[in-house]
This record gives sequence, structure tokens and C-alpha cells, in this order.
Amino acid sequence: MFSFGDQKGMSTVVVITMLMLLSLFTSVGTQLVSKDSEKTSGLLQSERALYAAEGGLRMAQYTLKNSWTSWNNAASFPQTSFAGGSFDATVTDDSDGDWNNNLDSNNKVIVTVQGSMGNATRYIQATVSRYSSAFGNAVYTEQTLNVDGSAHVYGPVTQNGSAIPVLDVAAAIAAARANTSNGFAARPDGNYFQGDFSANPSSLNGVIFIDAHADGSPADVNLSGNVDTTSGSAIFIVMGDVHVSGNVTYDGLIYTTGAVGLDVTLTGNVGIAGGVISSNDVNLSGSVVLEYSQGHMVNSLTTSLFLSGVNPSTQSWAEIFP
Repeated sequence: MFSFGDQKGMSTVVVITMLMLLSLFTSVGTQLVSKDSEKTSGLLQSERALYAAEGGLRMAQYTLKNSWTSWNNAASFPQTSFAGGSFDATVTDDSDGDWNNNLDSNNKVIVTVQGSMGNATRYIQATVSRYSSAFGNAVYTEQTLNVDGSAHVYGPVTQNGSAIPVLDVAAAIAAARANTSNGFAARPDGNYFQGDFSANPSSLNGVIFIDAHADGSPADVNLSGNVDTTSGSAIFIVMGDVHVSGNVTYDGLIYTTGAVGLDVTLTGNVGIAGGVISSNDVNLSGSVVLEYSQGHMVNSLTTSLFLSGVNPSTQSWAEIFP
């Protein structure tokens, strides 16, 4: 016969069993929460390690801006504490074809950065150029590039780019006035002009500056005929519209800026080795051939006239897993 005492004993067993199960569930739950917490903490540390690596890249660019020639001096890029972690940057020569790892012959280097945070480590690697990325393009425009007919562009192109490099206007005007080539030796202002321009120079050498009108309205420049660059690299600067046609061979940079709605139009049998940097639309047609040339885009003449000077820019970057 089942008695009340038996029920009491069974109740005790049930309570003990439930307490044991509750204790087990609590233990398992605590372990799961702990593991989730560790996982979350690890993910946060990993993300912060990547941010540290990106901070190291920015610091390396700042160091290179102050002294590009320090790129092969490891002491210039020490391991640095950052936001509770650290970054460590290494700068090496890129594959520039000179077969010398201690010589930078193309103004580009490889920056590899290790970012660390707690137990997490992330790595990024970037190609950094010595100058504004605009100088690494056959065409760099804040607007659009339009290519028609048999025209060709050989080299990198950037459309809808950020602001073009800032020209040191005073230095450019002085250089143009001091330039007595291109058939303008008798002019007091040399190769500096103001307002509309339709002259036919004998050549296109040195710095040629076509300024806006005295009232600030843009100049309208029309260059045609048989003309070429006969010495070194040139810089053709226009504060307004540019229209080039005929048989023109030009080595250097064409730099234009002005009001919205202006453009650069190259048509006919025009050959350019160098590049175009413009805040306006760039239109190519006819048999125009525009081929990027680093030597004509990055040299002592161009760097002396742009306020940006040495302004390291990241050409590309990616996370790596060494």
C-alpha cells in the first residue's frame, strides 16, 4: 500500500533531480555565454586591429610626405602604440624594373602594415605614389571623358575625380613670363597671355599660361596648325576652354580649370605624350592619340608649380594574410 511517507521521499528525489538539472543548465548556459562573449571580444579585437593597420598606413603616408627619401630607412617607421594596440609599417620598393631594391625609380613604394589589438593581428598592403594620383593618369577630370572616332587613350583614366591638384598660380605666371621660346622672345610677357588665345606658336616648349580675362571670365583658347614640342616637357595651362586641332605633337601636361560648362576638346591629328588634368569635360575625336608618360607628368617642372608638391596617395590597397 502506497503511503504518504513514500510520496514525501519521492518529492525529495524529484526536487534533487530538478536542482541537479537546473545546475547543469546553468553551467552549460554560463559556458555558452562565456564562449559567445569571448567570440564577440575576439571579433571586436580583430576589427580594431584592422583599424590600427589603417592608422599605420596613414602615418606612413604622413612620414613619406615629410621626407619621401626616408622610404628605405626602417627607423623612420617604428612600431607605434595606437588606441590600446599597435601598428608596425614596413616600406619596400615596388617592381619598377630597375632591379635595385634600394632605388625608387618610379616614385612608388609598397607599404605593408601589421595592426595588433589584444590577441588579434591584421595586415594590409598598399601601393603608395609620391604625388597626387592625378599625375598618374593619362586623363584626370572632375567631369567626364568622351572619346569618339578613331581617338585612343593609352593609360589610366579617372572621371568624376576629386579636386584637381592646386596650381601655384604666381609661380606659373612667373615661369611663363620668363619663357622666351615658342616664337615669343620679343614679347615682354613671354609665354604669359590673358584672355582669348588663337596665336600659332612656332613650338610648344616650357610653361605656357593662358589666363582668364581681366574681368575673370574664362579664356577661349584655339590652337591649330603644325606645331610640336621640341625640347623636354611642357606645361600648357589654361584658365578656360581649350580647343586643339591640326597636326600637333605635344609632350607634357595640359592643365585646365574654369567655370562649369567649359571643356577640353582635342581633334584632328593630335599626338600627346603626357596627360590632361582638368576640372572640365575632356573630349577626344578624330585621330587623336593620348598616351600617358610619367616622365612628362612628374618632373621638376610640374612639381615646382603645384602647391600639393609631395602628396603621397594610395593607389590601391588590400588586406593580406601572410
